[in-house]
Amino acid sequence: MERVVYSRTNHVISVRLRSRRALPEFASLLMAGKYSPKKFSAITLKVINPNATVILFSTGTATVMGCTSYYAALVALRFLREKLDLEFVHIVLTNIVAKFSIFDRFEVDVDKFRAANQDCCSYNPSVFPSCSFKLPDPTKNIKVNLFSSGRIIVAGPKTREDLEHTVRVVMERFDTTFRRLE
Repeated sequence: MERVVYSRTNHVISVRLRSRRALPEFASLLMAGKYSPKKFSAITLKVINPNATVILFSTGTATVMGCTSYYAALVALRFLREKLDLEFVHIVLTNIVAKFSIFDRFEVDVDKFRAANQDCCSYNPSVFPSCSFKLPDPTKNIKVNLFSSGRIIVAGPKTREDLEHTVRVVMERFDTTFRRLE
């Protein structure tokens, strides 16, 4: 099977802080971000370099999202640690989102793909314009969306190995379902 080139578009990490802090205190220390307790009980902060969104919760947890690499997410966390004098107890990568395209390799018929993979697919174009394919492995919460344009979005892997495995499984399913273009 040929190598598929995908791009990782988002790494989401969750962080456990040493202690809880009052969100108004965080907001005043940061002098940036969005804190509207009546709408959302967290502080939302945009970090510019690397491009990330950080959400701080009063429970003592934080979520970093929007970075194209795990390292970039850690750099965004370092900014937060220095600005707020935080101590991190536990950092875990919770989700990798990646995208790639198969329109140049296959004739894409989303209905045909769903019909051939009924055990793990759902497709209702009036609700959402993609076929949702859930990886057969029940221990992994990985989902793949196939659009009629041939674009594919993978969400849920927690490691690069899981992402690579998911791409291989999806491409094998496409090989058995669609006619390869010459």
